[in-house]
Amino acid sequence: LSMAFNGGELVLNIIEAKGLVAMDTGMFRSGKSDPYVKVLVVGGKKASREVFKTESVMTSLEPKWDVQTTIQLGVVDFAVELHVFDYDKMSADDPMGFVKLQLSSVPASEEVDSWLDVQPSPENGKGTGQLHVKYTFLPNISKMIETSEEI
Repeated sequence: LSMAFNGGELVLNIIEAKGLVAMDTGMFRSGKSDPYVKVLVVGGKKASREVFKTESVMTSLEPKWDVQTTIQLGVVDFAVELHVFDYDKMSADDPMGFVKLQLSSVPASEEVDSWLDVQPSPENGKGTGQLHVKYTFLPNISKMIETSEEI
């Protein structure tokens, strides 16, 4: 007998970040960034879906957000991604890296408090620093299923 992944809720606290990449560089710029975090759920064949966004923290490479959201996860969802962006009033927001939580490696019903390394964004190769998050995965009550060897 084994447990089937049956979806559930992820209670996610986005606390702070440190060592983020400076995006606002050049003449008349702060040499910092205006970071915010977009939370995406990845699952199944469809594209990822945005489920939450923090406020921007102006001119900071060590922003503090301290916000919480609860994300509903379905059976086909396999990852939650936290993408850091630099807010730009005059142009498109610039990617500043991301963190990926593989749901298969998230323990059930226990709080994880962790600094996660920011990976470079595929769009521009930028991404440094760490993101401090706390999260608890609360699985839906799953049914026991019998696994058979028949093919």
